[in-house]
Amino acid sequence: MRRNILIANVLLGLTVSCCFGQEYKTLREARAEAAKHLQARNYAAAQAPLEAALKLTPEDDLKQRVELYRTLMQSYRILNEVDKMVEAVEYIQANSDGQAERSIIATDFVSFLHQRGKTDFAVTRYEAKLKENAKDPTALAVLSTIYQRVLREKKERGQMLAGELKTLNRERAIAKAERLEKAADADARTAASNWKDVAKTWLEADDKQKALKAVEKSLKVPPEARNDLLVMYWRDGLGDVYAEVGDAAKAIEQYEQAVAKAPSEPLKKPLRDKIEKLKKSPK
Repeated sequence: MRRNILIANVLLGLTVSCCFGQEYKTLREARAEAAKHLQARNYAAAQAPLEAALKLTPEDDLKQRVELYRTLMQSYRILNEVDKMVEAVEYIQANSDGQAERSIIATDFVSFLHQRGKTDFAVTRYEAKLKENAKDPTALAVLSTIYQRVLREKKERGQMLAGELKTLNRERAIAKAERLEKAADADARTAASNWKDVAKTWLEADDKQKALKAVEKSLKVPPEARNDLLVMYWRDGLGDVYAEVGDAAKAIEQYEQAVAKAPSEPLKKPLRDKIEKLKKSPK
C-alpha cells in the first residue's frame, strides 16, 4: 500500500513537472496555449505559457512584451510573493508609450501593494531608485500615488513628485509624437489614422497647436476607408482633439460622422453622449 502511494506521488510529481516545464517551439504556440487558460479565467495555468511567450518575443518588440506583461499581471496577482508583479509593472512603466496605461497600472499597483501590506517595501524600494535615477518612471508614479493617497502626511512630497512625473510624461509624449510623425505618411491607406494618433499624442504633450496641425494633415491626406469601424475611430479621435482644444462645432461635426459609421448601437451611444455634452456645455 505504501509502495503504491509512493509511486502515485512520484507520478504526480512528474506530471506537475512536465506541465510547468513544457516547452513551446513558437510564440504562436505559447500564446495559443495561454489563450485557452485565459478564456477559462485559469490565470495560474496561464502563467507558464505566457512567460514562455515572453521569452520567445524579441527584446526589441516592446509593444508585444508590454502586452504580455500586462496580461501576466492577472497571473502574478494571485501569487504569494510580489516580486513577479514588481517586474511586470516596472517593465510596463519603462517601456509602454501609453501615458493612460502607465497611470492606470501604477494606481492599481499601489492598491495591490497596500492590500498586501507592502507599502513600506514600495517606499524603501522606490526612494532608493529615485536616488539612482531622478527620472525613474515607476518610482515617480508609485511614490506620488502613495504619498497622495495612502501616506497622506507626505502629501506635499507626493505633489512635488507628481509634478516631476508630469514633466517626464510630457518629454515622453513629445518623443513619441515626433517618432509617429516620421512614419505617419509611410502608407497612404493608414496615413489619416496615423496623423490622428499624432494629434492625440501632441495633446498628451500639452501642445495644442501641434495637435491641430496634425489634425489638419489627417484631413488633407486620403481619408480612412479600410472599414467602417476604423473610420469611426478616426472621426472619434479627431473629435476628441477638437473638443480638447475648445472647438465644439468641429468636434460635434466629427462625432456625428463617427456615429454615421459606427456599426452597432453600443458604439454609437458614447459618441452621442459626447455630442450632447458639448451641446450642453457653456459657449
